[in-house]
Amino acid sequence: MNAVHQPVVLKPLLATLLVLAVLLGPACSSAPPDDLLTVAQRDWLATDGPIRVAAVSTIAPAAVVVDGVASGGWAVALTELMALKVGATVEMVVFADVDDAVQALEDGDVDAIAGLGARPDLVTFAEPIETLAYSPIAFAVGPEATDIVSAADLEGRTVTTIPGSVIEEQLLADHPELRYVPSSSIPDAVDAVHDGTVDLWAGPLALTTHVLRQQQRDTFRVVGEPISIAEVTTWGRSNSLPLEILAAGRTLLSRTEMSVIHVQWTGFDLTDPDQRELPPWLVPLLWAGLALLLAFAGGVALLRHQVRARTAQLAALNDELEGTVAHRTQALRDQSVELSEANANLLRSNDALARFARRVAHDIRGPLAAIKGFAQMAAREDISPSVRRTSLQTIQSSATTLADLVAEMLADARAVVPNAEAPIPLDELRTWLIDFTALQAGRVGGTVTLDSDHDLVDAPVATLKQLLVNLVGNALKHGGRHGIRVAVAMKRTESTSPWWTVTVDDDGQGIPEDQRELVFVSGYRTPTASEMGSGLGLAACREAVRGHGGTIVAARSPAGGTRIRFTLPVTEAPDEARPEDVAELDLG
Repeated sequence: MNAVHQPVVLKPLLATLLVLAVLLGPACSSAPPDDLLTVAQRDWLATDGPIRVAAVSTIAPAAVVVDGVASGGWAVALTELMALKVGATVEMVVFADVDDAVQALEDGDVDAIAGLGARPDLVTFAEPIETLAYSPIAFAVGPEATDIVSAADLEGRTVTTIPGSVIEEQLLADHPELRYVPSSSIPDAVDAVHDGTVDLWAGPLALTTHVLRQQQRDTFRVVGEPISIAEVTTWGRSNSLPLEILAAGRTLLSRTEMSVIHVQWTGFDLTDPDQRELPPWLVPLLWAGLALLLAFAGGVALLRHQVRARTAQLAALNDELEGTVAHRTQALRDQSVELSEANANLLRSNDALARFARRVAHDIRGPLAAIKGFAQMAAREDISPSVRRTSLQTIQSSATTLADLVAEMLADARAVVPNAEAPIPLDELRTWLIDFTALQAGRVGGTVTLDSDHDLVDAPVATLKQLLVNLVGNALKHGGRHGIRVAVAMKRTESTSPWWTVTVDDDGQGIPEDQRELVFVSGYRTPTASEMGSGLGLAACREAVRGHGGTIVAARSPAGGTRIRFTLPVTEAPDEARPEDVAELDLG
């Protein structure tokens, strides 16, 4: 083993071999043979295990301790590997001082000390104690000894080692051609080789490397073959079961495994140089393995790419499906809302028709009966002129009442589905209102006025007319005095959603405050109301106003009577007039 010894850099083929070993190792490995350990050794592991090994932080790189934990070192790694080979486990116990570790050995707190055999200067402290003492031994020379390059140059040279060590015993037995000069410690031996006092040093490479680094000296060169010594030895007794178990594990260690550990922690390769070259037949196999590994990696990458592409495609399809479902769900919701609104409108229409039928049956029957009865009386020839005149007056009064009832019922029916109509000029609306209420106003000597801040009224005209007929008629009918005055005022509110606000004021007897809400209930009549009323007019007004989203309230008028205020929205004129938009009642 000549040439300067440097840390080994793995070649690409060797790296491939290690990769394949990692990949194939679990599949190819087998359980340790059952016959390696005796029954007593297995019983010891079952009852007293694991094997407790001391790791001393001051003998690095044999034991490397980081933050109080044995994290590595060649002796620690070899001990754990020996135990693993036979299925045993190791518990590392960290010590900061060698003396404390030796004392723990003497007290039985640990079973061995990793790397202690490489410190033969401590043998006197551990002489009666079993301990692990495996350490590769090789001849080393200083960098200046250029005349010693191979094993052929060793004969007659002076060599030093530590007296009393297993190295000394093996050295004296196997190499009588060397002149032996003992050294008291490894640092002294390193100094002697560097100073040229001796030619060779025979000792543990790991600790030698550690001392060289501490002394900041150049590295030694390894020459010749490593000295073969007992990997596991005991001092004093030879019946230690933990050491026997480790010795059994040592028999399963290969030279390559030991070399890898020492290269990792010391930088020295202890394998035979002839064994470092790969057999010719292995090189193509390794290249084939590398090609297979690359092909496998490429296949995995391609598969990952395909999976990602498919995942993205599925995600896009899922997003599209979710969007379609959301759109259709919203469409169904919209249709459901429309159906609900149509159903509600239908129910309201049915309810309005039912109310209309009830009112026709109840309210019109009385006036019709009076007209029929008094008409029959007036047709008789044997009655006096005064009786005939009274009958005709009663017929006229009943006809007026009937006309008012029909107008109110028509307003109630129109409140269900309001019609869109073209705006009406203010003068036309004023003339229509005064003419329509002239007969009723004339009977009580009343007056009707209508004013507005706009010349064109763009409210729902049909509903507005029915409201004015009902409200002005109510004021004339129930005002309670002759000469009542009714004033209608209309104001258009300009905003983003413009509205018409209409007030109908009279100076009649008014409505008590506690009844101003009740008058809008269908069929309710105040105690002071005229007997000609049916209690339906204001209820119809509220339904009509609410049908357009407006409000209607009753209050006291500044004129002393009643004020009715309601709101209607501003409407747009229809594109063209339709016959069904016109709903007029001809009482003539």
